[in-house]
Amino acid sequence: MNKYFFKLIILMIFVTPFSSKSAFAQELKLQALTEDWPPYNYLENGKVTGIGVEIVNLVLKKANIQADIKIYPWARAYIIATNEPNVLIFTIGRTPEREKLFKWIGKIAPRKMNLFKLKKRHDIIVNSLNDAKKYSIGVVRNSTSHLSLKNLGFESDGKLSIVSKDIQNLKMLFLGRIDLMAGNELALSYMSKNNNYNYSNLERGLLLSDDGHYYFALSNKTDEKIIQLLKNAYTELETTGVLDSIREKYQ
Repeated sequence: MNKYFFKLIILMIFVTPFSSKSAFAQELKLQALTEDWPPYNYLENGKVTGIGVEIVNLVLKKANIQADIKIYPWARAYIIATNEPNVLIFTIGRTPEREKLFKWIGKIAPRKMNLFKLKKRHDIIVNSLNDAKKYSIGVVRNSTSHLSLKNLGFESDGKLSIVSKDIQNLKMLFLGRIDLMAGNELALSYMSKNNNYNYSNLERGLLLSDDGHYYFALSNKTDEKIIQLLKNAYTELETTGVLDSIREKYQ
């Protein structure tokens, strides 16, 4: 009897902690979602990469949290992140309307959006939002630009061309199917170069937003210890300048 009791004690010491550790590791796993929006997040040779991807991966590694990054249309990623637990979403604009929908972790890059047109379109003159209402404008569904313009009454006027990916707007702009598109200068420059469009043929126009940053955030139903681990990891990496070195690579 003593012999069996001794074996039981040994099993409790070595097996039980291992099982607990495994369960803990499984618990600290996220579903990470983003969109195809180079150079922030995109596929290259079958691998997900970009400014946002590099920053998020580094923070996840520092926090010792597992995550499989998947690229979805933005509207789909957004719906999942607002409804399911333990979801990380990026690269996302932080706006007052979204503030309570997510647990905001850290900054990825400065956020600035303008309306762009083809330089040869001298017939398009936009000095104000009221001027912009005369023209068709390409936006990505559920993006900050889409939601902001929608709140200003653009969608009800039938002037918004709503797509799932930014590259669709760029193609339609060059084909003359839309007059303007809401865009980020860095993203448009990168997309143009990688899709055989001449960025110098575009003209940056009316500023739509120049407030805050793009972020990575967690769904509201995310485990609190995951939230704190990621916040701590992000703060440490940001403070040491490691994340700035990633941002500078894409400038």
